[in-house]
Amino acid sequence: MRMVFLGAVLAGYLVAFVPARLCHLDIGGFRRSLWVGYGDRDAWLRAIKLSYILFGWPSLVVAVAWRRGRTRRALVELRDELREVQREPERAAAGA
Repeated sequence: MRMVFLGAVLAGYLVAFVPARLCHLDIGGFRRSLWVGYGDRDAWLRAIKLSYILFGWPSLVVAVAWRRGRTRRALVELRDELREVQREPERAAAGA
């Protein structure tokens, strides 16, 4: 019984490592200034870390919730809009 439990815990850490790391990098990839009005970046980072520490498996739930959630979708849209605005002066200068 104890070996089964240890095997499940170890499997959780192994299986969840890459998704948890990618999720952590993705969350950290959004600048803090983008998060105003969309949520708490540090709370998401703590959630993925803490859920990984708790035997790995819960971090898969957090990673999926982040990936499919409205917060990430809104941040991606905002980031894309800001990048588009930054490119507009370049287009105007190139056309002149």
